[in-house]
Amino acid sequence: MPLPDFDTRTELFGKGAFVHDAERDVYVCPHGEVLRLRYSAYKQRVRKYQDDSSTCNACPIESRCTESSRCH
Repeated sequence: MPLPDFDTRTELFGKGAFVHDAERDVYVCPHGEVLRLRYSAYKQRVRKYQDDSSTCNACPIESRCTESSRCH
């Protein structure tokens, strides 16, 4: 069974739009902001990268990143 293409199923940016910088262990968003590791849960295999809420909320393309008003 083929997996769905999550990068093109919505108007939001997909995972492929964010670039991982392995040397610094950060992601760079499509607008060029650095998203630092903010949360890690080893057992659940979850790592959350994000920027400061003030930066994201002021971003002109934020609506392409998320539909949530509380993600920051």
